[in-house]
Amino acid sequence: MRVLWISNILFDDVANALCIKPSVAGGWMQSLLQILKSNIDIGVVALHTTFFSQCINGVKYYAINSVDNKIWGKILDDFKPDLIHFHGTEYPHTLKIYYLSKGIPCVASIQGLISVYARYALGGMNYKEILYKMTLKDVLLKSGPLNIQRGQCMRGKSERKLISKLKYVIGRTEWDSNHSFAMNPSIQYYKCNEVIRSNFYDGEWNPENMVQHTVFCCNSSVPLKGVHQLLKALYIVKRTFPNVRLRIVGKNILGKLSVKDRLRMSGYDKYLRALIYKLGLENNVIFLGALNADSMKKEFLKTNVFVLPSAIENSPNSLAEAQLLGVPIVASYVGGVPDMMPYPLSDYLYRFEEIEMLAQKILKVFCQKEWTGYINYVRQIAQKRHNKEQIKIDMITIYEDILRKERKA
Repeated sequence: MRVLWISNILFDDVANALCIKPSVAGGWMQSLLQILKSNIDIGVVALHTTFFSQCINGVKYYAINSVDNKIWGKILDDFKPDLIHFHGTEYPHTLKIYYLSKGIPCVASIQGLISVYARYALGGMNYKEILYKMTLKDVLLKSGPLNIQRGQCMRGKSERKLISKLKYVIGRTEWDSNHSFAMNPSIQYYKCNEVIRSNFYDGEWNPENMVQHTVFCCNSSVPLKGVHQLLKALYIVKRTFPNVRLRIVGKNILGKLSVKDRLRMSGYDKYLRALIYKLGLENNVIFLGALNADSMKKEFLKTNVFVLPSAIENSPNSLAEAQLLGVPIVASYVGGVPDMMPYPLSDYLYRFEEIEMLAQKILKVFCQKEWTGYINYVRQIAQKRHNKEQIKIDMITIYEDILRKERKA
């Protein structure tokens, strides 16, 4: 079986070959590749400014700077795939590749659904807040929340068209299943969980080693991720625990900034900075910069609670990573998150808008003393959900079932 993957990021092997910094995103795809490549011939295609074609560690990689009939025809002639697997549905080149691959069965894995995410792009912020904090970077790069939402809406049209035409899709949650059938009632939906980055399968959160009254959050880049809501909740938490610390993955926007740093700030960065100082949280918030897998794991193991405050998510891998380690988690009740937080973990869910409830959930974790039962339970369900051998079996079975159906068609 020969399966050609379409990825939205360059895998580490290609990045290293091109002497560029590997992406910190997409770790689940590379983890899946490692467990499948001994059973399946896999090729991986990604967009990049430089054309690249090379076999590395048993995988044929391609990087292309455009999608047209000539270039795509060369890749198909070279790799000769039995099946094309789109990892993600959110970019227009995916639809274009689908059109150019007539006669070859195609399946798409849903990561997020950009057409749905667009509804939540502003994270509950109003237009006044957005426009007042707009920066030169937002104007020049068209990168502000309103432009991000507009771009998501445009890409969402392509995504909806793709899903409406596909015969097969792979998902993980009731949320992505419901939306897939809403876009295409006749689509064949397969469920397959994701392989998490390998270093998170080992290690366990220990309350004796954590730093009390610390909160860890993974993303502060856009309003959809909800950090502004977490800051408002932190203000309430601080009344009870003045020493509370929020550690956030992302560039530092506090303190004295250089002219260059200020020019690089997005409108959302500017909004967060102003909010932090307005709420008197400048001594309670620490920005950690970009973190690799090992650094993320260290943060998980020493935090008191991991908070996922997003306005929408499908099945966030950061939450899965925290669960594999047994970290206490508070998360917003959105998208596919409830599938990952069944009862009694659902006691730590809250509505995205309800910052007061978020604050109380954090306080509940801070005051809890006994964690043994929680750690054992949450690790058990995460290990079952992200079991590598089962996921390998499930994915191969999906590929085989699609090809069997296509042969009968």
